[in-house]
Amino acid sequence: MKHQRIICFGDSITNPADLPVSFHWPAVLASRLNAGGQPLIEVYCRGLGGITSAIGMDRIITDVGPLLPALVLLEFGINDAYVNPWSTKPRNDVAGYLAQMEAMVTFIRAGGGTPVFVNNHPLLALPDQHTQGNGRSIVENLKGHRAELKKLARRLKVPLLDLPSELGPDFRAALHTDGIHLTPASSVMYGEAVFRCLSKV
Repeated sequence: MKHQRIICFGDSITNPADLPVSFHWPAVLASRLNAGGQPLIEVYCRGLGGITSAIGMDRIITDVGPLLPALVLLEFGINDAYVNPWSTKPRNDVAGYLAQMEAMVTFIRAGGGTPVFVNNHPLLALPDQHTQGNGRSIVENLKGHRAELKKLARRLKVPLLDLPSELGPDFRAALHTDGIHLTPASSVMYGEAVFRCLSKV
């Protein structure tokens, strides 16, 4: 690997406050990367629940900057696509989301780092729980953000870890009852999937 340091930068999926740290997917990733006597690779978790990519960009100087150069996994999008009950618009529309993700890429590269996009895990459509302010589910609201992130990755030549292609029915069945957040079991699967995807790129 080019870097011996990995920063996992994202929201509550990266840093789920209700799970023991040993079950956070960055911890699972660290365990897999350093198994079998491989050279030590430091893995840092820099997630914060509820944040969008815009808030992430506000925090990147303090949360990520001091650790560069590093390989930085950018896990954002679910909160960006979320439509509050009192609104009909997402917290951060697709154009705003892409602008913030591109700004993060620029910042990381300027610091000698390597950005990697995480196309987040498959969610469960649970209409009774997830009908949002625009009358659609989070699964529907996230589609545009997901699709455009892939295009941005190609344009900027940023590796993309496509978790929906790696995580199947067993993972979805292990999700939290809200259909979005991780449980200990699904968080371990998530970390394993990130490891597999990193191995490919």
